Amino acid sequence: MSSGIPLEQSVVETVRSLGLTGPTEFKYERPNELGVPTVFSVDVHTSHVDTHYNQVWIDFFIECKYRHDGTNWVFTPEEDNYTNFEFGDGDLYNVLDEFSDGFELAAFPNLPDHASRYPLCGRGIEILPQGPNPKSIDQAVQQLAYAVSDQTGEAIRHQADHMLGHPSPVWLLVPILVTTASLWRIRPGQTLDMIRNATDIDAVAESQTVVVLHEPPDNLLRRFTRDKLKSQFSDEEQALLDGQLRKIGRHGFHFFCDVRATYFPSYCIVCHYSHLKTELKGILDRFGTGKAVSKRKAIRPRPNKATQRIGHKAASR
Repeated sequence: MSSGIPLEQSVVETVRSLGLTGPTEFKYERPNELGVPTVFSVDVHTSHVDTHYNQVWIDFFIECKYRHDGTNWVFTPEEDNYTNFEFGDGDLYNVLDEFSDGFELAAFPNLPDHASRYPLCGRGIEILPQGPNPKSIDQAVQQLAYAVSDQTGEAIRHQADHMLGHPSPVWLLVPILVTTASLWRIRPGQTLDMIRNATDIDAVAESQTVVVLHEPPDNLLRRFTRDKLKSQFSDEEQALLDGQLRKIGRHGFHFFCDVRATYFPSYCIVCHYSHLKTELKGILDRFGTGKAVSKRKAIRPRPNKATQRIGHKAASR
């Protein structure tokens, strides 16, 4: 069968073999290009739950793109080697630790060598035997980005409301675009003339099994994230979240929403299907056993009679 169904089924079997929960299709609603509310979806949503220490919860969002042999995905290089990472691992894996009362992301020196593990790319284009398709990769990345944004508020509610017990875990929202197309990253320093004069793609680009695509949120995604977060919590709930943030030395909830909308998600893992299991296992090894998580230095007190749970009305005075 030359369609996306066998690829999706293979991805499902892969995540099950790693003991991940689910998997299911992830549906969400957002305005389409005409501004009409429309239901979109990501093919596979699956999670890792740290049931032993309750330190980490990982949500994986996997979009599958089956392509016939001869299809190439070609990416331009970004050469900053992740020096612009403001939040360390938090950038790449969309980490939420602000509302975990027991744990936080480990210090920056413990980061893995992202530059060698994840070649960083700026733009990508699909090249079919009959010509280029400039929209395919962008549309898939957008689907993943909106899914991550849509799920962020639900993750915050689980953390702040201790729906998984005490202490609440650090949360990761990891977007992965999986394809059967061949992945190529143009070598740094290649000029337009060099690319035009190349007789084979491997003369100007290097074959990859996984890359990271850097695509910061545009204005539409920023607005969606900001509006989504603020609409999911009442004024009273926002005040409680504001207090939780200030207890750990952060600015309030509105500032938090602005930061999430501006910077997250900015990165998407693009992976050849043959490498998917290795990639997922690497992330689980990194985070699934709490290796990248440390105890929070200033642990917030548990809710008492005067501090109600998020999702419940405050006690009447």
